[in-house]
Amino acid sequence: MTPSSYLADVATARRLLGERAGSVLETVLLRRKAVSKVDDPARWLFTDTALQQATAAPVAAARARRFAGRDVHDLTCSVGVDLAALVPVAARCVGSDLDPVRLAMARHNVPGAALVRADALRPVTRGTAVFADPARRDAAGRRRWRAGDFLPPLDGLAAAWPGADLAVKCAPGVDFDALPWSGEVELVSLDGQVREACLWTGSLATPGVRRRATVLRTHGPEWTVTDIDRDDCPVTEPGEWLVDPDGAVVRAGLVRHYAARHGLSQLDERIAYLTGDAPPPGIRAFQVTEFGHYSEKELRRTLRRREVGRLEILVRGLDVDPNALRPRLKLAGPHEATAVLTRIGRTPTMFVCTAVRTS
Repeated sequence: MTPSSYLADVATARRLLGERAGSVLETVLLRRKAVSKVDDPARWLFTDTALQQATAAPVAAARARRFAGRDVHDLTCSVGVDLAALVPVAARCVGSDLDPVRLAMARHNVPGAALVRADALRPVTRGTAVFADPARRDAAGRRRWRAGDFLPPLDGLAAAWPGADLAVKCAPGVDFDALPWSGEVELVSLDGQVREACLWTGSLATPGVRRRATVLRTHGPEWTVTDIDRDDCPVTEPGEWLVDPDGAVVRAGLVRHYAARHGLSQLDERIAYLTGDAPPPGIRAFQVTEFGHYSEKELRRTLRRREVGRLEILVRGLDVDPNALRPRLKLAGPHEATAVLTRIGRTPTMFVCTAVRTS
């Protein structure tokens, strides 16, 4: 089925399948969308909402490792994406959900898994490590999620499972300072995109750690940094390179810890851009060709002098809209560059750079 053949394919499906055509066509389309979520989407069943909230398989697998050898209860198993990652590593594993349709799909998707219809706020297991992936309510445009913005709500989970070893998947924008329990907050990114926050409590949490950033790559090693790592990071003048830390590091508040690990420094204590003489391996970094006080006029003059016709614009700490700025720069020439617009102290600063993928 392609956009050009859609109408003909729908007609054929209706002729061959009758009233089942709608369900079959929806399944085909959802399986195509699921390529980024599960390893073998052709055998899976989904609802549209369940697929949207499903964890990407590499993230689910990384999280599941903390449950290895434990008896585990997935409280909100939905169609079984997280359950499929837990079953191979857990000693025993049970999944539950209130939605009978999703439970039926989970039985198909995770053959042999123990499944039961149950309310996440009414415990049906004892002594298990518990995982929950609450649905997100409509946040009405808010960028900061609250404990009550989830179904079931986070405070309800804390009350229903007191003292349990509990892990809860949340939106990365959750207000961590308003959580109904203490423990470890882990921010996880995959291939440069922040995917989730996971709240770990009890023995599932790492002793002494309150914040962790975990960076996963489809084709590359994973790594992690925590708030118990050293953070002796100075603030210095710009060096040869600029580094924009992974979004999980920034969201977890671990920019200084990441900088200390790689011998980098900050341009400004309140800005996440880092600088140094050598970038970390395996990242996209920016080699500085020149920098100075930012004004639109000065940036336009610099780009014209360098004959830059293709420009990436990155902004942090300034009220600049890259999409509005780009046409005003009147770019022309055979070269390409990256403009990093930020501030150092109160000074608007521009960097004209060459983007490099480090090895």
